[in-house]
Amino acid sequence: HALSKLPTLGFDAAKLADFVCSGEQAREHLASRAGQRMLWIGWDEQFQAWDPHYLDGLDLRLADAATADFVFLQGSQTLRDGSRATPTEVMRTGAPNDALAAALRTCAARGLPMVCANPDLSVTLPDGSSGHMPGVVARAYEAR
Repeated sequence: HALSKLPTLGFDAAKLADFVCSGEQAREHLASRAGQRMLWIGWDEQFQAWDPHYLDGLDLRLADAATADFVFLQGSQTLRDGSRATPTEVMRTGAPNDALAAALRTCAARGLPMVCANPDLSVTLPDGSSGHMPGVVARAYEAR
């Protein structure tokens, strides 16, 4: 799936044989956590990296910070706990908003592991502006 997106980003399709991305590696790891509950920090549905089918076929349930078994950090825009998707403001501001900060505090207090699928700190967006990536959230969690 990701390979098909590369030509739209300017890569010559004739020169692409195959590749592995962090999302594929993370998905393999998630498969090893079958039956567990996760708090998912990901992308907004309008963001170019959003894939609504990313968790399809995996035996995982979304859960809030109080009941999750681990935190999956894939993006920096939206906190998903199975009952709602809450904006985090990290992409825009570089810092967790109150909702994400509270969830991270709860997860840290419970000693939950965080799986960071994308440790980048910043990105240049298609419009030329800069955005803050999941690595910013991982650093904040590590500091707790």
